[in-house]
Amino acid sequence: MIRSTVEELFPAPLTCSAGGPDDVIVLTGSIYLLGEVLCRLEPHLGPGEGRLQDF
Repeated sequence: MIRSTVEELFPAPLTCSAGGPDDVIVLTGSIYLLGEVLCRLEPHLGPGEGRLQDF
């Protein structure tokens, strides 16, 4: 098992620093974690996504 931060694993849009091109990366945690990762992977899809938060 390897632990890291979202910023380290997804340092730039469309970039994942874990594994290789054909590897599957599994995230465990909350739906908020998935949202944070998706925002880092594809930030251009982010406008309006904040409305999905419950705060």
